[in-house]
Amino acid sequence: MFARVSTYGIAIAALLMTACSQNETEPNTVPTEKPVAISFSFTSTQDNQATTRGEFTDTKLRSTGFGVFATVAGSTFPNLMYNQQVTYTYLADDAQNGYWSYSPTKYWPIQTVEENGDLKTVPQTVTFCAYAPYVAAGGATGITGMSANTYTGSPYLDYTLSETLDETLDLLWTCYQPTELGPIEFKMYHALARVAVNVMVDNTNEYKTSDDQKVLISKITLSTSTAVKTGRLKLDNTESNDAVTNHYPIWDHTWEGQITGARTVDILNIDNSSSYGIIAEDVRYIDDLPFSWQPKGVEKDPQEKGVNALCTGDYPQAYIYFIPNEAGLTLDCTVKYRLMEESYISDELSTTVTDIPVPSVEHVGDPLKPLRGNSTYQLILKINPKKP
Repeated sequence: MFARVSTYGIAIAALLMTACSQNETEPNTVPTEKPVAISFSFTSTQDNQATTRGEFTDTKLRSTGFGVFATVAGSTFPNLMYNQQVTYTYLADDAQNGYWSYSPTKYWPIQTVEENGDLKTVPQTVTFCAYAPYVAAGGATGITGMSANTYTGSPYLDYTLSETLDETLDLLWTCYQPTELGPIEFKMYHALARVAVNVMVDNTNEYKTSDDQKVLISKITLSTSTAVKTGRLKLDNTESNDAVTNHYPIWDHTWEGQITGARTVDILNIDNSSSYGIIAEDVRYIDDLPFSWQPKGVEKDPQEKGVNALCTGDYPQAYIYFIPNEAGLTLDCTVKYRLMEESYISDELSTTVTDIPVPSVEHVGDPLKPLRGNSTYQLILKINPKKP
């Protein structure tokens, strides 16, 4: 299990007591006495993740909402809720607080059982699967499809990675079977694996010996030949004890529609459509700036953890996302950089290393296979610059 770095989220419950509608495929969800409305709250966990998970701020979660599939015990398809959109409503004149709601309201389904010779009504068992952000229909990337409302099996989502960071959807999911009535607090987890990109100067390097010498990154290229580009996420994770205990998502790698192939990520020192994010400010080479105005650049690190090399305009740290796979992850990496002194600047230099295994937080140098979702992996790139 990877290190559980931190947790963040929101949890706001709202009781919903309006009338419900039914169709012929739905169970009887309105008992004659004391009906109990099904209501939701939401928590986005950071299981195995760092604190700067930029995509899912409170504001964005509340603007996108989440979707719910609900299946009553005995049914083979989601007969209580199918991709039910749950949205957030702010209280009047309050931009911070509000409640989650959906329509039409559904009530806990009941059944009649005999106990000590008497008949009594008891709630039926319901399995809830949820995901975020909500989509009504699939697009070209992100959530591209989902199981039909009559599909007899675990509800699923089909997902395709985007080639750009801005359009990469950080997919959340959960599966929950309540043991008692009351507001349901979904604790959602991240379905994708993410890779942190760190850089450092080799501690034995002879060039970088003082603050009068800077090593500044102009481009990082990462590539792999075995990336899963389109995969199928099963929202019901009750079939695997490991997935339930450690909150690992289950991706159906037997799905015939899964697409695997080469993937290349370029991180440039300028933010444009060709760059996946941008080189982090502290280590970025800035074109046409004099030595004294440049960032401090890449340093040595006795702890050999390096410093973050990837960010976006909004967040100081960003990540490269991958659909989990069974083969683990190795990358070919090229770092391009310049050496700079008060009266000297080198041409662009380059360091390339192939087949770098991507280790987990706990297993540095020993990659854990398969590549797990809801997990952060650390890629540490060492460069050993030498003045030409």
